Amino acid sequence: MQAKTATTTRARSAAGAGRALRVCAARVVTVRAAAAAPTGEALRAAATAKAQAAVDAYARESATWTEVTFSLRRRADLGDAWKLVGPAAELGRWIPDVARHMAWAEGDQWSVAVRLPPGEHAFKAALRAADGTTTWEAGPDRAVVVPAGGGALSVSLDVRMPWEAATAPATEPATEPAAAPTTPAGQAYESQTSSGDTGRIVIDMYA
Repeated sequence: MQAKTATTTRARSAAGAGRALRVCAARVVTVRAAAAAPTGEALRAAATAKAQAAVDAYARESATWTEVTFSLRRRADLGDAWKLVGPAAELGRWIPDVARHMAWAEGDQWSVAVRLPPGEHAFKAALRAADGTTTWEAGPDRAVVVPAGGGALSVSLDVRMPWEAATAPATEPATEPAAAPTTPAGQAYESQTSSGDTGRIVIDMYA
């Protein structure tokens, strides 16, 4: 009788221990479920807030940059458009599809205004055809030095296409041109001469 009672007591103790383990396991599962990854909606909200913060920070910073207006005079067929492309994010990072279109005005005048941070910025004009093909202007990459302190700067371009540059007659300069400054890597800048108007630069790669 005593042996049977002892066996029953041990069985009850084991059953109680089992229930305690199950309760503990349930609590662990509940805690883990509460700490699960956020929902898709929460992730989208967090990503949107982060992106908006970056946009706001960029807007505050770029508001202090110089506004550079690039212009050129070239005819383009209906549906074609000129673009100003360069490595800066504001110039499309050398991707014509990303770069902004220049706006057309009477007299085949094309222009685009972008805010650029201080420093030297490479760029080049490209003709984007209606069928999606891109033809870059002839010659090496251009460069413009943007001053600090904001304000406005106008850059007028004399653009020639590859087939025009190949057939253009050589011209004798009236005076001996000054040596062009070079970049740290040794690549020559194109010539930049003042047109007489404050804040206006004429860049002619073929002078």
